[in-house]
Amino acid sequence: MDLPTYVTEELVRARVADLRAAADRRRLACAAADDTGPLRERIGQALIRAGKWLAAPPPGTQRTPGHALPRDAEISPPSASR
Repeated sequence: MDLPTYVTEELVRARVADLRAAADRRRLACAAADDTGPLRERIGQALIRAGKWLAAPPPGTQRTPGHALPRDAEISPPSASR
């Protein structure tokens, strides 16, 4: 039994569309499950990043090695109010 060319083309188009959709689903699933290592390793890396972020100087200041404050910082004496 011969199928008309149009019907064959439509069947092929439908099959190709199904295969592309399945490939897209697989690609998304692989991207979502991108595992960079064991859980404890990922938690450790996240803690290190958080520590570096917390230890970073505030915006607009620059730390100099060996000094707790930047050289141009002014230290005001404590107020003697009682």
